[in-house]
Amino acid sequence: MKLPGLLGAVALLCVACGAEDELGSFRLARSLEGATRVEVVVPAELDTRRLERLADALESGGHYTVEFERGSDLDALAARILIADAKSSTIGALAQLHGLVFEPGSGAVWFQGRRYYGPREGLLLTVEDPRRPGWPLSAYVASDATVAAELVSELQPTWKPGFRTWRNGRVEREGVWTDFGGLSPVSSGLPLERIETWPEVAVAGYDFDVLVHGTVDAAAQAAALARLKVAGTLAARWLGPAGERVRVHLWPDGESTALESASTALVAFGPGRRDVHVACFVDAPADGGARLVEALALSKWGEPADGWLVDALGPACLGQWMDAERLVDWNAHLRACGLGSGARALLERPARRTSPHVLGAQRALLVRTLVDSFGADTFERIWRDGFDKVELPWEQVERAFEAAAKPARLDRKRRERALGVTFRHGMHVVQARDSDGRGWVTLGGRGYETALEELHKRGLRALALPSLSYRFPRTTHWPVADRPQPFDGPCSEEARIAAALRARRRGFAVMLSPMLLDAPTSGLSSRSAALTGQSWAEFFEDYEALLVHEALAAELVDAELLCIGAGLHEVSDSMRDDLADGWMPPDHLLRNTARFIEIVQRLRGLYDGALTYAASSLEEARQIEFWKELDFVSFEFFGGIRPPGRDATAPEAGELVPRYVGLLRELDDFARAQERPWFVAEFGVPPTDRGWQEPALALGNYDVTEQARLLGAFGTALRQVAKERKGLRGAYLWCWSVDPEHGNGVDRSFTLQNRPAGDELGALFVGR
Repeated sequence: MKLPGLLGAVALLCVACGAEDELGSFRLARSLEGATRVEVVVPAELDTRRLERLADALESGGHYTVEFERGSDLDALAARILIADAKSSTIGALAQLHGLVFEPGSGAVWFQGRRYYGPREGLLLTVEDPRRPGWPLSAYVASDATVAAELVSELQPTWKPGFRTWRNGRVEREGVWTDFGGLSPVSSGLPLERIETWPEVAVAGYDFDVLVHGTVDAAAQAAALARLKVAGTLAARWLGPAGERVRVHLWPDGESTALESASTALVAFGPGRRDVHVACFVDAPADGGARLVEALALSKWGEPADGWLVDALGPACLGQWMDAERLVDWNAHLRACGLGSGARALLERPARRTSPHVLGAQRALLVRTLVDSFGADTFERIWRDGFDKVELPWEQVERAFEAAAKPARLDRKRRERALGVTFRHGMHVVQARDSDGRGWVTLGGRGYETALEELHKRGLRALALPSLSYRFPRTTHWPVADRPQPFDGPCSEEARIAAALRARRRGFAVMLSPMLLDAPTSGLSSRSAALTGQSWAEFFEDYEALLVHEALAAELVDAELLCIGAGLHEVSDSMRDDLADGWMPPDHLLRNTARFIEIVQRLRGLYDGALTYAASSLEEARQIEFWKELDFVSFEFFGGIRPPGRDATAPEAGELVPRYVGLLRELDDFARAQERPWFVAEFGVPPTDRGWQEPALALGNYDVTEQARLLGAFGTALRQVAKERKGLRGAYLWCWSVDPEHGNGVDRSFTLQNRPAGDELGALFVGR
């Protein structure tokens, strides 16, 4: 089990359950966990088309149903979101309790001594519902309910008492409340205040407004503006003259973009989707072009009748899929893999957990086909009226759609590259969430670039990008825009794809390593799967969908390795021990190995790189019966190295290396029996004086020198065994955070940066 990777999540659980200074956090979270319905309370006259699109996105996860309520007949057991202005009958008690004042006449709302009025301005409050003690309420409030609705980026219900304000299309302030009504500092607070002091420079000469914030690299700015100009030109051919002017905000890094857009994406919409926030730095793979095209369409034509057209329009117009492949080439690959569908089938509600790399890319190609075949005027009618109101010759559409991308497989010989590497010195680079739930230091930011530079300088040339994916909806602290699909997680898919591409350009070999969790505060989802045939079937349905998505992502970014799982004891168990003992497990448990084999065979058709599974121990590895289907055997290495016959005394210096060598030889013997090369998929040491005992538990007192001592001994043992036995092909350490400040102070996480182990990484691990 990846306890080291979950330390940030565990911290969230401790905050929710143990802190007395939060306004009923535990009660609010507990109530919300039991809800399966979301009520969005809106004024009678409000246009809810965009909100309905967000509702469809939430319902596609299979946990919540969403209803829009325009009266007072509300469900006492439903999660609740309120869209309000001064005229809303439901706002009175909330305003009194939390200091909202509405200006007579204008309807402007005052909060914490600041006035919010007009488009792009308003606030979000997450508080205890005045009408339902013990239940959270998220209220979007502005001078007009239409403006308040434009602030909503998702309808996932939230619970942590706090607020967020927007001004002029940007996030202005954030905070959380204590049990005494005071404000508690949040990680984003000081950076947001600092950004307010940055210069703002307007750039003329475009059919949209361009605002440059802070000090943006001149070369990066020129490149981004050139790409945006091309996108604007392409959009003009499809859309005609511009409507209401759109604003593009250029930011110097991913951190400031995430702060000001409340999104982990490198390019994100602001309120009302008339603002586009772009992370602008050298070699940024995401240039904002697709979002600009979509914003221009929204400003001219309004919300589409079929909401998915927004996301499909940008890639269709630019002809690129996530800035990684040409749209036609990617769709050709999907067809060659058997994932293509007919054009008309793309109008239907997608299957649960469908990857955006399939559905999104195919819908984008359909939009491009429609414009190429019937012209922009026809597409405008479809946008405004919907497919059901526009007659199309679907036989002709199907033929054109089929011809748009001829089946071809993207073959980059990754598997051969992966198997040809003699040894990997690798690192897991992780995006840690903050204790307040607002993870704005992302894989798309400056901190990630710093991590790549530091690791490259220390001699590492292999990178693992673990993705935390939540099988069930999270009870999040904050609404976060642009959540990845089909599984929720703390990083947007665009930022993750961009991170992998940036690593490849820097010369790193990339491994994608997904984790499937129940929620941010819980463990691997197999841990809590009820042992019934139906629940196991549902688990494998989710798990296969995740791995299909990850295989397509690995193909898209040219990753050499994909780890299909780690430490899923209950799932990987072949039940051989139980059969030997005379107990006959249920049929659905006996099929686990067969299901893994079926999934691996399917992945082979999607991705031509190497596959592995990371066993958490030699015991788990021995129960697995699908090693022959994989290219590598691999192991998580978080076991203790207590010397035989000794209680709680740390091993002497001379004992460490022999102990590690003995353990590595055992793993090598097993891999040799499987006739597969192998590597250590994860090795982590906590910064404590008892890290040698039970590393995963991080026992003992804070001690960074002991962490360095253990890492050095492991590195020495690794080099010794690699010389003896050619089957050992490397190791990935856990971990290095994209937050440059991580590891300072008495942080007990496993991260190596800002510690002796990180400073001496080249000597301790690489051996140079």
